[in-house]
Amino acid sequence: MIIGEMKKILILCLLAIAGFYSVDLSAKKADFEALGVEIPSYPEWEKVTLTGKLKMKGLPLSPSIRVYMEKDQLIELSIRVTFMGEVGRIIMTPEEVLGINKIKKTYTKENIDKFLKYYPGNFSDVQEMLLGRVVFPGYGVINDIVADYIDVSVIDEVNFAAVPNETASIPGFDYGYLVNSAFSPSVLLVVPTNREDINFTVSYSYEKSGYNLIFSFTEGNKGMSATLDFNNPQWSGDPLKAIGYEKYRELSMIDFLKNLY
Repeated sequence: MIIGEMKKILILCLLAIAGFYSVDLSAKKADFEALGVEIPSYPEWEKVTLTGKLKMKGLPLSPSIRVYMEKDQLIELSIRVTFMGEVGRIIMTPEEVLGINKIKKTYTKENIDKFLKYYPGNFSDVQEMLLGRVVFPGYGVINDIVADYIDVSVIDEVNFAAVPNETASIPGFDYGYLVNSAFSPSVLLVVPTNREDINFTVSYSYEKSGYNLIFSFTEGNKGMSATLDFNNPQWSGDPLKAIGYEKYRELSMIDFLKNLY
């Protein structure tokens, strides 16, 4: 099933939350087995290092990336180009986002709440998302307990829609996942309820050696996307050395992203 079709199906499921449609078959935790859906068991972690490639429209190359995370505390994403070394870095904490462009000597800072304006989750949810996991904002990654707050609907022989029930819904957002029977996600779709022209999606694919995340943001006729090709996680690592960016030119987040390359 192509991504566009998946998004259409998930939109219908999201509308069901608002009461526009009726979903034929939904299930709580006790009924997951009857549907043939397994609840995954994700390993606990404290530190993790991810390596891979970044693909983004306009970039002349596919730079390598290194992501180091400390649970609930830090995300460091380093962008590197052959023969040039590190060209940029994004640092996220539960309080703010800092972007640094070493080539153009610019930087940007933004409050984390403003940065995540169109995503219903928090900093820790972003960490789990980068690990390719199904995470429900306010409740965490899917597990036996969280499953009690999730409605699962059969789409076809291999696809299911997983959406938060009324108790777990986030005011201002409709969101949900398309997953398979092992609860591996193929699409996350987020739609702000007061901005129908905006949607945020993450598309997932998995291989033995790693996984692929495609982040897309659309606002009206405008949009941007980035692909992260990750190798399997290494459950260890160390933070990067600090960059002396204080003398760089400060830009707004929008201008910083427009001038990445």
